[in-house]
Amino acid sequence: MVLGCSGRTLASVEQLLVSVHCSLVRTDARNIDIGVVVGAADSAALRDRIAQVRTTHPDIAIIAIVERGSIDLASYCMQQGVADILELPVTTHELSKQLLLAAAKTRDARKLRALSAKRALRIRDLKRQLTTNQDSVQQVGDVCESLANGYRVVADQFGHQIRTAQLITEVQTLLRLELDVESLLRTTLEFMLRKVGAVNAAIFLPSSCGDFTLGAYVNYDCPRDAAQHMLEDLCHALAPAFEHRPGLHIIADGGKSPHLIGEQTGFVAESTLAVHSAASDGECIAVLAIFRDKRQPFDDNTIETVRIIADRFGDQLTRVIKTNTRHKPARDAWDVA
Repeated sequence: MVLGCSGRTLASVEQLLVSVHCSLVRTDARNIDIGVVVGAADSAALRDRIAQVRTTHPDIAIIAIVERGSIDLASYCMQQGVADILELPVTTHELSKQLLLAAAKTRDARKLRALSAKRALRIRDLKRQLTTNQDSVQQVGDVCESLANGYRVVADQFGHQIRTAQLITEVQTLLRLELDVESLLRTTLEFMLRKVGAVNAAIFLPSSCGDFTLGAYVNYDCPRDAAQHMLEDLCHALAPAFEHRPGLHIIADGGKSPHLIGEQTGFVAESTLAVHSAASDGECIAVLAIFRDKRQPFDDNTIETVRIIADRFGDQLTRVIKTNTRHKPARDAWDVA
């Protein structure tokens, strides 16, 4: 395998698939982990192939590789549970990475199903054995209840993993369609509000001067006359404070962290915040912040949702910046005009 070569045509992609097939994909037809569907563009034939793979192998992860994607195709793939859509050109490294992720997802799902099936068999066997003893009626109830609780825990864990995988697929498919910074910021905030609910949100971008600028924002319930000054203050305080702190951070009470939010952000001082710093090659490329009244703190599910969306936003922003830099070397990668 030669890493770094690009698949720019369907024929070259098929060669890439051959180059990584032996090391990444099982060839045993009874235990397939990944289905790869390749097509020139959105068509009835491509959709039929996706549906056929899903019908014959309902438990595997599917990756679609096309020359040109579309919103309709992305929507159809989400309905079919496609793990990812890759548009040409694609590198061997990226293809290998996506194949490994898809294979891991399939194997994890199989393990959970096998564990659930094993527990169900244990429940039936124990019921059959214990009910033969009339003196052990109470024991049967206790054991069955304990096993049922264990089965419910496994089912809940499996359901959570399924919901998480669906959210990752949805946001990843949506954001990969955005190929410029401005539309990516707008789509990210719109999707964040749709999944998290009513929040104020802003994305700050580093400038060539070393400070931060406001890239995009949503004002839900901040006082309108004070919103602009508040956001400018967050540019100078909040964004630099998290520039070198990658990942998601929760500030339960903004009023207790004036060194992070600034001295003039009175509204934010009464808020709870979630701040995510996205980095690429060790450098901060964006700081995303959402906040709302501290009497409505973010629960664990909301925090996990924000983390998933913010991580995928950072991945796509990295792609957009590198694409702009590669095709427009003489201009600033942040120039979205």
